[in-house]
Amino acid sequence: MTKLSTIETIMLPPDRWSLVAPIVQREFGNAMPTPADSGFLTALDGEKLAGFIHVESLYHFACEYIAPGYEDSGLSRRLIQDAASCIPIGRSGIWFTDRTVDHIAARVGARVVGDYRVYRKDR
Repeated sequence: MTKLSTIETIMLPPDRWSLVAPIVQREFGNAMPTPADSGFLTALDGEKLAGFIHVESLYHFACEYIAPGYEDSGLSRRLIQDAASCIPIGRSGIWFTDRTVDHIAARVGARVVGDYRVYRKDR
């Protein structure tokens, strides 16, 4: 099992988006967004991509990807917690309700609102 201590989470600079582009297109069928509208909170194990969350403007977390071999490492929880910590105080983060991230988003305090999990950061 991979140790989370070896994994660094960063907001991937746009000049390195080629690392996530094939996955965004293959796994989610999405075209790559523009850097003005989005970011990718990325988990790197050295230079290897372990996972990411696509963060759209206004803190809408559009999709999450965990690379093979990292599925049971706790990385999904860490990415969601790190994404929630990026939200400015007084703003909200939104996830689609999804069985893979639903219980983790709930742990950071996100509540169900229709088809979404909404987390408001008050402090």
